[in-house]
Amino acid sequence: MKYTYELTITEKTDDPGDKHTVYGVRVRESGRCEYIRQVDDIFFDKKTAERFVEACNILALDPDHLDDVIADALCV
Repeated sequence: MKYTYELTITEKTDDPGDKHTVYGVRVRESGRCEYIRQVDDIFFDKKTAERFVEACNILALDPDHLDDVIADALCV
């Protein structure tokens, strides 16, 4: 089964009231409209998030492994 990963962009407000843009990923089966998984607020850097999403697509990552791959990406 082929999956398509996409970048998510979310605006968050922290406790002092400062706004921040955060990036995440969502995934769906190719050819389908509904998303089967979405994880927001992973990265602060857009370029890093874009590279992560691109790698998930190139490697045809199975969504079952998404949590592990996110953990690995954050530990670099």
